[in-house]
Amino acid sequence: MSVLASTYPLMQFELDKFLLEFQQQNKMAEAGVGVVGPAAAYALVWEWGSARIQKPGPRTTWGTNPDGSRVVLSLQAPHGYIRVNEPLFIAALERALDKLSFSGTTPDEIHDELNQVAIATAKAIRQIIQEHVPVDTGQLHDEIRLIEPGDALLDEEEADATSLLVSNE
Repeated sequence: MSVLASTYPLMQFELDKFLLEFQQQNKMAEAGVGVVGPAAAYALVWEWGSARIQKPGPRTTWGTNPDGSRVVLSLQAPHGYIRVNEPLFIAALERALDKLSFSGTTPDEIHDELNQVAIATAKAIRQIIQEHVPVDTGQLHDEIRLIEPGDALLDEEEADATSLLVSNE
């Protein structure tokens, strides 16, 4: 038995009850960043390379995609524009988590707080990606969207050819 449980047995019981109730909720706090619209069709070409381009041209160069393959990438993002910002994404998450207070007293209130952290993190990540996205017509920059909790795009089965959800599972 822990010191907490022996000193404050009622508190331990209430905490155990709360955690069990929270666990039974089985809810995930999630938000995301996606590309919605025509730019979704080419948004990852700057990250992964194009299968149809076999050698660099005037605005491209050799680079490495996320799986380590040597591919032709844009001179604007020779190492991609998403994965290179992972340290900034983690910092954004840490800043959002620093503001988490767990002031709610029910599992639903705590879940709402966690959703707010997910939304704040996704907003910051969207801004980071928009700041680093290669410049084209501006369409890709403009079509990077916040995907909020409950949005059908978070359900991969609902996503279609005009949407791209960037996730790490």
